[in-house]
Amino acid sequence: VSDPSIVLKFQLTSDLFSESMSNESNQSNQSNQSNQSDQSDQSNESNQSNIYLLVWTTTPWTLPTNFALAMNPDYIYVKFRAKDSDANYIVLEELLPNILKMLNIKQHVVESKFKGSELKGLEYIPLFNYYEHMKANGCFRVYNAEFVTKESGTGIVHCAPYGEDDFNLFTKEGIVSSE
Repeated sequence: VSDPSIVLKFQLTSDLFSESMSNESNQSNQSNQSNQSDQSDQSNESNQSNIYLLVWTTTPWTLPTNFALAMNPDYIYVKFRAKDSDANYIVLEELLPNILKMLNIKQHVVESKFKGSELKGLEYIPLFNYYEHMKANGCFRVYNAEFVTKESGTGIVHCAPYGEDDFNLFTKEGIVSSE
């Protein structure tokens, strides 16, 4: 039996990515980040970035209850773009060749590299708004988790409150109570 799997793109909000990455010594040119007015308002179109996390899941039926995304803190991730596109994507560096092939990208540019631990706390726009009220609890952020592997997918996984690993991550981070 083969598990279904899909890859989705989750759009980052510009504020946390800009703030987090401005402190790093990346090779990326980030000079065009002047619009940082209301950094917490995801409904403000001008506050959204063109940076996406490519996320892998083997449980697509749980996507309506996506509460977080997980990255391995010790792995190296890359922000890249296709040469003919302005959209940037973040994936695990070791899996980039597979992802380029899957997306049929012939030429690309790696904008920057960073450890998964440097991306913890990034916020993203949820696919569905059913649980927007839980944002204050820490939902719709990137967390670090050792259960993220480099064997398949993108190196970034979708987390919902059904699996044991996900639930343990949520209780550790205070997103849900263990009771």
